[in-house]
Amino acid sequence: MRRMLGVLLVVLLVGCGGSGEAAPPTTTLPPTTTTAAPLTTADLLGALPTVLNLPSGWSSSGDPDTSLDPQTGEGFGSCGKGNSHSRAIANNVVAFARSSGFRTTEGGWSSLGLYSFGTEEDAKGFVALTVSQANCPDGLEFEQEEGENWEDGHVDLFFGDEWDGQVWTVLEDISLGSAAGGDADEAFFVEERDEYLTRTEGGNDLGSKYKSIRIYERHGRLVIVHSTGGSCCFYGYSNVDATNDYTPTFDEVSASLDILRPHVLDALPDK
Repeated sequence: MRRMLGVLLVVLLVGCGGSGEAAPPTTTLPPTTTTAAPLTTADLLGALPTVLNLPSGWSSSGDPDTSLDPQTGEGFGSCGKGNSHSRAIANNVVAFARSSGFRTTEGGWSSLGLYSFGTEEDAKGFVALTVSQANCPDGLEFEQEEGENWEDGHVDLFFGDEWDGQVWTVLEDISLGSAAGGDADEAFFVEERDEYLTRTEGGNDLGSKYKSIRIYERHGRLVIVHSTGGSCCFYGYSNVDATNDYTPTFDEVSASLDILRPHVLDALPDK
């Protein structure tokens, strides 16, 4: 009886396994995923709006810009903590392109900037740093000198160079708000209000106000920055037409971005 059971056991083992050896385990490999290469400068330039993509009545002047010029200190960025280029570099920006200057129908100046990052984490870091730096609830007061242009921390509020070196007192106030974002992963806006005050050697007091609104949207590894600004409330001048005063509203800047955004996103499907 034991011999018959032994034979039966051998037959069952051979019948089940063929050679009597255990079959190798079956393994399932995870699906391979590929990440698109970061957007290049050429990609961003190709996605910038042309005059045909602008809101009705807008005009364009100048050329696009792809250079990064990080600046920090009073007069640069939000609350003097650095401009957008310095924040982008701090978060490993891969490429940057800014449109030519746009003139709005209301008389403001506008532009569109595109920042490409290698990872979503870097893009998120740029957004987070922008939010954290736009934080000076008490505002700022500092001085800037009149110059030939608005570069290198100067202001250019006088016609002609005979006023170069005139010192202006600047009162700066900044606030943050949320934005709808057009299906963006993150969206917010920064509103900056600057008042410029000075007194000439002849004792004349002059002043003006400037307001800008910048909307930031993150779409994956791409960050879109749309800004519009304008001046008003000039006093002490003899040659300023108050009918040209203009300061933007959030609704206006949001509406123009709604027109510009689709062109950008359609051109950059691998963002």
